[in-house]
Amino acid sequence: MIGVVLADDEQHVLNRLKQQIPWKELGLVLNGTASDGEELLKEISQKNPQIVITDIVMPVMTGLDVAAKVRKLHPEIHFILTSAYADFAYARTALQLGLVDLLPKPVIRSELCMALRRVCLALEAETPKPVTGESQTIRMVKEYIEMHYEEKLSLESVADQVFLSPAYLSRLFKQETGQNFKEYLLEVRLEAAKRMLCEECFNISEVAELTGLGNSKYFSRVFREKTGRTPSEYREDQGN
Repeated sequence: MIGVVLADDEQHVLNRLKQQIPWKELGLVLNGTASDGEELLKEISQKNPQIVITDIVMPVMTGLDVAAKVRKLHPEIHFILTSAYADFAYARTALQLGLVDLLPKPVIRSELCMALRRVCLALEAETPKPVTGESQTIRMVKEYIEMHYEEKLSLESVADQVFLSPAYLSRLFKQETGQNFKEYLLEVRLEAAKRMLCEECFNISEVAELTGLGNSKYFSRVFREKTGRTPSEYREDQGN
C-alpha cells in the first residue's frame, strides 16, 4: 500500500479530502494528517509517506516551504499541492520544485483522482519489478473488464475508470500484456460465452447478448473465427 499524509488548516477540508480519495481502488492508505506546516514536517519524518497532499497557505510554514525542505532529503516523496489562491508565483515555484500537480480549491474529486493516478504511475515506474509483472493499473483494468464485459465497453470508457487517457492506456496495456485492449476484451467475452454455452438454459442469442457480443449472427461469426467451431458445434462437443 502507498502511504499518504494530508495537510490543511481547516478540518472540514481534511475530512472532504479523506472522502474524495478512492483509497482501496488506488492502493492507498492514510498515514496521518496535519493542520500546519510544522506538524506536517513531523508527520512526514515519523510516517515516511510516499505521497503528501498539502494546502499551500498554512500556519507556521507554507506547503511550498515544507515541500522544498523535504525534497532536499527525500526527493522520492511526491507532493500534490492545493490552493484557493490563483497566484502565478505559487505555480512558478511549484514547477521549479518539480511539483507538477497544483490543484485549485475547492478540490474537484476527478482532478484529485487524476493527480493521484499520475503519482501512482510514477511510483510504479520507480519501483523495480519482474519483467513479466503487471502494474496495478493493468490489473485494475483487467478486473473491470471481467466484471463488466457484458456492457458496451470501449477503450475510452475503461480509461475513464482509471483516470488515464485512452492513448496512454492503450500503449500501457499492449506493453504489459502483449495484447491490445480489444483483443483482451474479446478474449474475456469468448471465455464467458464458452461457459454459458455449457449451460442448457441459454440459447445462442442470449449468450451473444449476455457477453456483450451483439446479435447472434455477429457472435457466431466471431466465435467460429476464434475457435474454429460455431457456438452450436461447441455446445454439442461439450455434451449438451
